[in-house]
Amino acid sequence: MYYVGRSLKVFFPEDTISHSIKTRFKNEIQVKSHNYNKHLKIKFNKNIDVLEVAEKLKHIPGIEYADPNEIVREFSPPPDDTDYKNFQQRYMDSRLLNFEGVWDHIKGDKYGNDWIMIGFIDTDFTGCNVRNDLKNNLADTGPNIFIGNGSGHGTEVVSVACAETNNDYLIAGATWNCSFVPFIAQDKTDIRDALSLIKGYLTDFSWYNDLFVVNISMGYFTYDADLLCDELYNAGVLIVAAVANEGLSEPLTYPAAHSTVIGVGASNPDDDALSPSSNWGDDVELVAPGELIATLKSNEEGRDYEPGTSVAAPFVSSLIALHLVVDEVYEDWSNDEVRSYIRYTSKSIYDDTHERFYSRIDPYASLWPLTGIEDGVVGPTGPDIIEQNSIYDYSAYFYDEEPPRLLQ
Repeated sequence: MYYVGRSLKVFFPEDTISHSIKTRFKNEIQVKSHNYNKHLKIKFNKNIDVLEVAEKLKHIPGIEYADPNEIVREFSPPPDDTDYKNFQQRYMDSRLLNFEGVWDHIKGDKYGNDWIMIGFIDTDFTGCNVRNDLKNNLADTGPNIFIGNGSGHGTEVVSVACAETNNDYLIAGATWNCSFVPFIAQDKTDIRDALSLIKGYLTDFSWYNDLFVVNISMGYFTYDADLLCDELYNAGVLIVAAVANEGLSEPLTYPAAHSTVIGVGASNPDDDALSPSSNWGDDVELVAPGELIATLKSNEEGRDYEPGTSVAAPFVSSLIALHLVVDEVYEDWSNDEVRSYIRYTSKSIYDDTHERFYSRIDPYASLWPLTGIEDGVVGPTGPDIIEQNSIYDYSAYFYDEEPPRLLQ
């Protein structure tokens, strides 16, 4: 059995059971959070035998099950979504991102794993609550306001990461089936307000405090939420933002250009340079495919192609979400270490036009070392991998030098 060390999933029908668990194990519980539908996720200190605790919990009246948080490992065929093979597989299989290889080891799942959710701040989410391939992965509660400026931009962005997968319909989402929470924003003030909401969720003892990834595929040349971004970053939230599509280096748009935000550029279909329209420069921390990317239309049941950094960013958000599904990453790694690790497991592409290297994400190379957790033996921690591979601060090299990569 493969599972995440020191982490349990507990199901109980009565709220009073939750209180009794926390009272009984108050000295051992390290991190705790609710999930909807009477589930409790519990993490324990390192000296606790998780299997022993699970056995004790099963004997408490009212608890239906208490099981180690499993990592599903199944070598399965590609998803059966009808447009996947013809329109997505070229960048989702081993030729490029290899999310297919990742899915053999770990999948985002609204009803299992770690219940990781991605927050999306965008201009319009028309159709997210009614489309067959999105509504099942929509978070059950929260600020479900879908119609903004009518562009459907947020719907297209969400579908890259969170379209329902393996449901014999249109496209697959890169996370397989992580949940998403939409936040409408028409201007930079709305972005700040959405980030403030997310900050509030972190202290609200509810299932929303599993929202540790935020995708922003919009931006402005001036910004006034830097302090809020820093506070979220220090609280464990990773914000991913598109760097925009003007083909410029200075100035990059905010929040992507802020130091505690991961700025994402778009690579071209040949995977050997940035897309010509992608903004570029030192604040482009990561890149991902951003041309000929299949998305879902907002105003009808159909598929479309969407170009740009807006659809590159959710690939990075998906990778981070799948990192967080492996509890050890969130528990033992700082945000700086997660950023360093993802960057150093990326593929270097040299952009002749701008004469510099960029780090194109490699989800399989990034995730496979973290999924070797068997029979209660915890896989390598972030500090261990970083130390073993001489990985230093993610910003410690110049873009005209090819950075070192993870030893494999």
